[in-house]
Amino acid sequence: MSSSKNGAFVMVDFCVITDKNLDVFDKMTYVALCKFADREGRCFPSQNTLAAVVGCGRSRLRKSLDNLKGSNYLRVDSRVLDGKQRSNLYTLLPRENRTRVCGGAEGGLQKSHPGSQDGHITISNITRSKEQDSGELPQYYAVAEKPRDAQRPALYPGRASEPPSPLFYENLNTAPLEREMKHPPYEEVVESFKRHFPDQNPLTLNEATCMWMRVAALVHNELYTARGWDDYFDGIAESPFLSGDNDANWRPGVLWILLTQNIRKVKEGFFKRGGAWEQIVEQRLKVADLTEEDQKYVHDLICNIKSREAA
Repeated sequence: MSSSKNGAFVMVDFCVITDKNLDVFDKMTYVALCKFADREGRCFPSQNTLAAVVGCGRSRLRKSLDNLKGSNYLRVDSRVLDGKQRSNLYTLLPRENRTRVCGGAEGGLQKSHPGSQDGHITISNITRSKEQDSGELPQYYAVAEKPRDAQRPALYPGRASEPPSPLFYENLNTAPLEREMKHPPYEEVVESFKRHFPDQNPLTLNEATCMWMRVAALVHNELYTARGWDDYFDGIAESPFLSGDNDANWRPGVLWILLTQNIRKVKEGFFKRGGAWEQIVEQRLKVADLTEEDQKYVHDLICNIKSREAA
């Protein structure tokens, strides 16, 4: 197991990353809790601390905590010390408590840490114990409000373009999945976006877009490299529909492009010439013949296009 004194390594249950019922803030909230959790999956950071790590406001953080509780990924208990309300105690729940369990190839990755007790998920900062890290805001997060430069938010320290760690490519079928928290090549992604979509609104680096790119790379490992993003943008640019060749003149915006489910569909060839979407538009393929997941995806996409037209 690799370790780092600066706390750059955490272990995250891959089932959470691929759970389609959680949005990016829910997932990043889970990752933040993993950072502070001890080997029993317990921690008690303040909401201000969690919000700073996640990069959102407290109201949005509370919504994500509720979503994680509702999915049985998390239990929240109040703490009272000396008659005063303290920060909540968060416990990452064992898999058998969950209402949803991922299946398929990803299911093999969903196991508790070997060192955990009582079956609790261990998603802990590898080199920090409960006594070492009670959840108080670390120093480099405490100054995160002031970006180091105009190109990269200070919440994402380190070089802008770090190569992916070999851990990302070693035995991905092994559970639990252990990965170093690396960063996509932010600046290279921006430049590639400009080359592929010169007439689009530019992709700008801020806390939100960096977070979306980071989540995308967690799910699609090739996006830790500039080549991976080039290939993905090629798939969009080569799609007649995604290039605006449709009755509504609709083209995907930046947020649509960064969403993991859309990345997966582009990679699967859903939007390529002659692909499933083109067959649906030309009525050569019925939506009812698609899988339930694809039916929902098509419905959401149609709603997206119609809402853009109405605006």
